[in-house]
Amino acid sequence: MKKYINMSWSKRERDPSNIGLPHFRNPFSFHLLLAQSDDVLYKWLEDNRFIASQIFCEVCKRPCKAIKKVGRRGGRIWRCRGTVRWPHEKSYSGHSFSLFEGTHFDVREILIFLREWILGSTLHRCAVESGMDYKNSAVDWANFLRDHCRKFVHDLYYELGEKLRGEVEIDESLFGRRTKYHRGDPRGLKIWIFGMVERSTNRIVLYPVERRDENTLLPLIERHVEKGSTIYSDGWRAYYRLNEIGYRHFTVEHSDTFVQKYRDTTTGEATTVHTNTIEGAWKSGKDHFRRMNGCKASTFESHLCEVIWRNRNAASKRPLIPAFMDLIRDHYHLRGKPNLCMKVPLFDTWHADKKDKLMREELTGDTPVRIDSPPRASPPLSPRDVPGPSGIHPQAASSVPSSPSIPTVKRVLSPSSSIASPFRATSPSYGRSKKGKGKKKRKSDTVTGTLHHPPGFVPIDKKGKAKLQKDKSVNVYDRQNFVADWGSDDDDFQ
Repeated sequence: MKKYINMSWSKRERDPSNIGLPHFRNPFSFHLLLAQSDDVLYKWLEDNRFIASQIFCEVCKRPCKAIKKVGRRGGRIWRCRGTVRWPHEKSYSGHSFSLFEGTHFDVREILIFLREWILGSTLHRCAVESGMDYKNSAVDWANFLRDHCRKFVHDLYYELGEKLRGEVEIDESLFGRRTKYHRGDPRGLKIWIFGMVERSTNRIVLYPVERRDENTLLPLIERHVEKGSTIYSDGWRAYYRLNEIGYRHFTVEHSDTFVQKYRDTTTGEATTVHTNTIEGAWKSGKDHFRRMNGCKASTFESHLCEVIWRNRNAASKRPLIPAFMDLIRDHYHLRGKPNLCMKVPLFDTWHADKKDKLMREELTGDTPVRIDSPPRASPPLSPRDVPGPSGIHPQAASSVPSSPSIPTVKRVLSPSSSIASPFRATSPSYGRSKKGKGKKKRKSDTVTGTLHHPPGFVPIDKKGKAKLQKDKSVNVYDRQNFVADWGSDDDDFQ
């Protein structure tokens, strides 16, 4: 309720000279500053280091002289004529080396656009409030402001060496258009995002990745998570070696439960494992892209950096407007060209082509492919390649002679065991479940997946009893399921 009281008419700042960046949240104080004359407004910009109060010549490095110029922005220009031994002439505008350099918009229009964008307004609202063109100028200014977020992430990842510690949750999520039950257009930009979040501070680290294998994810974890930290994740196979490289890694199998408990066999203390924190972070990140109905591959990095900057700002509990204004002043030091140098592409875990506007995810792979690439045609199945009703390949059965003196193959599986077909059904209704049919109740006494935990811990259920783990990665067509029996005949296959 406090943030709404500070934006009220009664809480406005009445003296323009006392208005600071925190007062920009109050619209009445903000527009009171914009209603002042150019002299008062530019004096405020100089005092807050948004435009230079003194410009030095780039040729001789001497201070330039301010000359009043009617009709120029700010009412003055900066000029240097050099010395007697080194004569030259160099002039600068009042906006040189600042955020407002090279623009034909008034300073007031840019400040309005900047305030609306920082507060999270839509691009259309930013354009309407500032009087800019929605399809051209507003888009360019939004991309320009997101470049500051890219520079922030570049310094955070590659120069400061951001490290998470304590309890860290890791997960991966697919950003892009989602279609279910073969309904809707499956085309569109789809990118896997790998994320790490620190529980105590809610700081998040995001990376777009082309693959989710061990060789891609483990180096990112070692780069941003301190050794000895506790990591919680799901049962993705790329995380299985975390306990071997210096981390305390616990997993929760989401196919069975969303909260898993482990008991220390030495002290008897229980540890609760879940990934609800990062699952909530995925919701916030996807809402950013959902509000603008998606984006192109060329601007995806900058939008992702904006999500990271807003997360860091929320984690530090700083006001939005002063935080971004400080970011601008760090990049525009007003003594020369701005410091906006960064890596392109910013993230070294993906190489998206800016020409590929539409991408999709393969059904069985982790690598995004172009939408215009021809599908890989599968070879037609011959009658010999189709499995028989008993689950045994006809070719294997036909290759066994009927002579009793030659060994035959005998199955070790029980007659009541069911065998799943390795071929995907071609029916459009494959994978759908009818209402009231085919629903299985969740079992709370067993864990069907493989749980990983540090030595000295055992998984337990809600009652504190140790759970039994079942390995669901059993291949019924494995070679070990068939043994040679020299004394059997062909009746075993009937």
